Amino acid sequence: MRVLRHPEAHRHAGGRPPDGTRFQPLLADEPLLAVVAGGDPLARGSRVSLAEIADGGPCVGFRPGTELRRLVDAAFQSAGLTRAIAFVLGQLAEMVRFARAGLGTALVPPSFTADPAAASRPAVGVLELADHGLTMTIGAYTTAEAALPAARALLDVAARRDELRREFA
Repeated sequence: MRVLRHPEAHRHAGGRPPDGTRFQPLLADEPLLAVVAGGDPLARGSRVSLAEIADGGPCVGFRPGTELRRLVDAAFQSAGLTRAIAFVLGQLAEMVRFARAGLGTALVPPSFTADPAAASRPAVGVLELADHGLTMTIGAYTTAEAALPAARALLDVAARRDELRREFA
């Protein structure tokens, strides 16, 4: 088994995997969080609604055709809201950097909001969404072909994560 190295693999997230592959969840059902600059008025609270985000100014969006973009677009659409997307980016870490710089609000999984070098950067607000149910599963598409050792190790740890949590808790 190896992690799929296909430039379009991200486009299939949450849908039917490409032929000959399977989706291996690594971080299941992560609730999306809103990231804003520390000085943004939305950063005063700990929760924010999609309506407040839509009214609060520009957003930083993920590229179209991805599961994250589909989830976020659908959430705003089902709430009858539109948001102004000022920047469309292809890396979640870049979305967080743009939000931190005050260029718009980004909606990302929590695993992308942790930043060990945060003390040397401008303050950031990470807010829970008041609108429940907006979650995303982070994972890898794999094939049954020859395994890359690092990929197999990652998938083995992911498969044992609950056992490891209990062991090291």
